[in-house]
Amino acid sequence: MTLQTRSALLQRLEAELGYPVVAYVTGDRPGLQTQVSWDQVPLFRRHLSAMTQSAEVGLVLYTRGGDTNVPWTVVSYLREHCDRLTVLIPFYAHSSGTLLTLGADNIVMTRYATISPIDPTVANQFNPQDPMNPAARLAINVEDVLAYLELAREQLGSNDVAESGEAASRTHLPEASFVRLADSVHPLALGNVKRSVNQIRQLARKLLALHPPERNEAEMSALVSALTTEFYSHQHQISRREAKAMGLPITEPSEQLENLLLAYYDELVIDLELLLPFDAPRLLRTAFPPSVPAVVPAALGPPIIQTPGLPISPPAPGLPPPAAPAQLTGTLTVHLERGYIETSHTCDAYTTRGEISYQPMAPQVQFAGGQQIMLPGGQQAVRFDVLSELWERLA
Repeated sequence: MTLQTRSALLQRLEAELGYPVVAYVTGDRPGLQTQVSWDQVPLFRRHLSAMTQSAEVGLVLYTRGGDTNVPWTVVSYLREHCDRLTVLIPFYAHSSGTLLTLGADNIVMTRYATISPIDPTVANQFNPQDPMNPAARLAINVEDVLAYLELAREQLGSNDVAESGEAASRTHLPEASFVRLADSVHPLALGNVKRSVNQIRQLARKLLALHPPERNEAEMSALVSALTTEFYSHQHQISRREAKAMGLPITEPSEQLENLLLAYYDELVIDLELLLPFDAPRLLRTAFPPSVPAVVPAALGPPIIQTPGLPISPPAPGLPPPAAPAQLTGTLTVHLERGYIETSHTCDAYTTRGEISYQPMAPQVQFAGGQQIMLPGGQQAVRFDVLSELWERLA
C-alpha cells in the first residue's frame, strides 16, 4: 500500500534527523496540477498537534507554488510548535514554496533540489481579456511590467528622442511610456501589480527576519531584490549552490538523508503519477479498447458544402449515404490523488473523483475558401466529468 510506504519513509527520516517531520505536497502532474491554497491551511492543525513535542520540526516540501498569502500562515503554525524550523527539499519548492523556505532556520536541499524566484503573477477582474478565450483574463507577470518600463528608460536618447530637443524627450518619454501601457492595461490592474510587488517583498523580509542570521538593511535588500526582480524569469530554477551564494541558510544532506528524501520523492512520482500527463482519452481507450477501428473520416461520407446565401447542396447523385460510424461505449470512474499533508502516522490527501466517457458530437460547421462546410454528426468525443474535489482523511 503506497500510504504505508510513504509513512515508513517519513519514520526513517525522523529517525535519521532526530525530530518530527510533516510533509506538504502539491502535485504538478501535467494536466492535473495542484497549488498551494487556503483550503489546505486548516489541515495543518491536526498533523502538527499529533506530533511529539520537539525543539526542532522538519517540513518536507514539494510544490510548484500557488497562493503567495499562504506561506506566512503555514510558517507561523510550524514555528508555534518548535524553536527551530528546517525545510527539506527533495526536488521542487518553487514560487510560494520558496517563500515557505525563507521562514526556515535551515534549508536542506538534495543535489537535485531547486527553488525559484518569488516574483508574483497577478490576475484579477481588471486584467486584459484573453484573445483566445474572451471569458478568461490574462495573468500579468510583474517582471513583464518592470521589463517594459526598463526598456522605455533604455531607449532614452536613442531613436525615440525627438528632434525638438533631447532634454524634453528625456523628461516626457517615461511618462508617455507609462500612459501607453495604461492604455492597454487597466490602471487598476497595474496598481495590483505594484501592490503585489510590495507585498511579496514585505513577506520575504518578514519571513527572513524570523530566524538567524540577522541581516543589515543592505544585506536584506540585496537578498530580497535577488529573489524578486533579478532573475528576469519566474521559470528560473535556483540550485542549492546558487541559493547558498545568495545568502540563504542552505545545508547539504548526508548521503543517507539525501537517499531518504529522494526515496520519498520517488514514491510521490508513483502515487501522484507526476511524470505521466493526465490524458482522459488514453485512460478510456486503455480501459475499454475498441473492438473496431476508431472513427475514420472516410466512413463519414462526403461533407455537405454550402456557399453563403445559397441553400445547402445535397451530395452528388449516385453516391452512397454516409456510413454510420462505430459507436464506442464505456464509462471509466477515476480516483486521482493530487497532494498530501502527512506525518509518519497521519495523512490527508487531495483527491479528484470523476467519470470519463464517450459523448456523441453534433454536426459541426467549418469555413474554408469562403464556403460553409457541414461535417456530419456521429463522431464521438471524450468527456471528463468531475464529481468531487476535496481533501480526504486517510490516516
